[in-house]
Amino acid sequence: MNPSFLFIVSSNPDFFSLCIFSLCILLLGLSVGSAIKIFLPRKKSSGNSVIVRDSNAASTSGTSRTSEISGTFTSSHAFSAMCIFLALAAILYTLLIFLSHNLFPLPELHKNGELQSFPKSFYNIVFCIIFAWGILLAVFWKIMVPLSAVVYISFAIFTNCLLYKTFGEQRQNIPVKIEENSPEIKVTVYMLPDIVLLPVKRNWFLVDSDFHEKTSPFLNNPAANFYLSECLLSRLPSQFVIPPPEGQAYPSLYSLRITFSKDFPKCELVREL
Repeated sequence: MNPSFLFIVSSNPDFFSLCIFSLCILLLGLSVGSAIKIFLPRKKSSGNSVIVRDSNAASTSGTSRTSEISGTFTSSHAFSAMCIFLALAAILYTLLIFLSHNLFPLPELHKNGELQSFPKSFYNIVFCIIFAWGILLAVFWKIMVPLSAVVYISFAIFTNCLLYKTFGEQRQNIPVKIEENSPEIKVTVYMLPDIVLLPVKRNWFLVDSDFHEKTSPFLNNPAANFYLSECLLSRLPSQFVIPPPEGQAYPSLYSLRITFSKDFPKCELVREL
């Protein structure tokens, strides 16, 4: 399956809408943080401490003028950043309106969250955290920007590794040999909640098997196990039971095809030989 981010968002429109709304919240936080920076006290530049007595007044005046110009320059940059972040948030919100066909998409996002076993209060808490994080990014950008990038990328890599270790290799076409007395094929499909705002594949499945608990070192960690069961796989799975085709010559070679369209799974057997 194609794990690219474009494939992820195109096959999951609700997840795409939630990503856009979360990015709007982050941009609003960045805008508020930039506004706060306008009024924060500035550090005075450490100029030459040795001043000639005869030119004391002129030097003091020059230092004051330089500090005033520096403060105005910094405030101007903060104001410009505030306007840019507001404009970007407005553009993304307009795009969200066209995608959701709703002027106020937040209730619809809450509804989708409740269908995925997440209460409205949980979504609101996540949005508040994203907003506060945006403020911190703007105010302490020298520390928070690299720290946020490292934490987000590391968490995304860990989540991908955890899912692949749990479900194993995911193939769209799985060869299946069916004989006369072959049992039914059982497929269990798990879909990640939309609130997991990470660039990871959203749909995972198991065919006639359980989790790879014995082979996955991640699942021996209680924290990783809790994160997997209570967050990543909190949605109820979809189960498919596919009986062997009747009236066919046996043994026969089939392909089990598992596809997803707009977050809806589809399983079918296609005869190859």
